[in-house]
Amino acid sequence: MSSESEKDPHPAPVQPQSLEDPRVADDEGDSAGGRMGFLEHLDELRKRLVYSVYGILGGFVIAFAFIKFIFEFIMVPLQEALPPGGKLIYTEP
Repeated sequence: MSSESEKDPHPAPVQPQSLEDPRVADDEGDSAGGRMGFLEHLDELRKRLVYSVYGILGGFVIAFAFIKFIFEFIMVPLQEALPPGGKLIYTEP
């Protein structure tokens, strides 16, 4: 009396899948397939470093243009925390 609810104690073996990655092309045409050489990597790194430096310098220029506003914004909570009649002593920027 076998019913469909009973499972086979020895199921059929599963065929293993191929270990080859289908996304990886053969050795021929690697340079055109999106792979970069060492010098190309160095060139890409140089470009990214230059862009990063430009971005940081741009941020400094923008921050320097608004330095008075930024300083006053940062000082508001500090001045509120001072006791009445208290004075904050600091050197001029």
